[in-house]
Amino acid sequence: MKSELQEALQRANAALSNEQQAKRDCQEQAKIAAEAQSKYERELMLHSSDVEALQAVKEQVATNSAIKQQLEEAAQKAESTLRESKASWEERERALKDEASKLASRCQDLEKQSQLLHEQLETLSNKMMASMKEGGSGALNVSLSEEGKSQEQMVEIIRYC
Repeated sequence: MKSELQEALQRANAALSNEQQAKRDCQEQAKIAAEAQSKYERELMLHSSDVEALQAVKEQVATNSAIKQQLEEAAQKAESTLRESKASWEERERALKDEASKLASRCQDLEKQSQLLHEQLETLSNKMMASMKEGGSGALNVSLSEEGKSQEQMVEIIRYC
């Protein structure tokens, strides 16, 4: 019986040892499970933060795209306005140059006419002086008739000067 008792004691010790080892294994497995759960929760929170950050970036990209579109439209409108304004200014410049050219031509014509009138007036004055020296007005009438000018035209010329 002693041997049975010893055998039972050994089995009890072995069972006790197995129980303690099973408890230790169970505690180790519980610790591993808790660490895994904690790691999973951290990863889930990080993933959630990443998803939120990604959503914020997507919203910023959408906002920036809308702003870019608005700026491109404004730039196109400004370019169109610039082209129209440039064409208008070029047309206005051409018109002003044409007008300036016509005015310059007209000015030259008027200067020539003025010079001619001054020459005619000087000639007439010289003839009038010569006629007065000779003492008669008949020569003046003949002189005016020879030039083909009427007395009224000469009076206008004199008034002009």
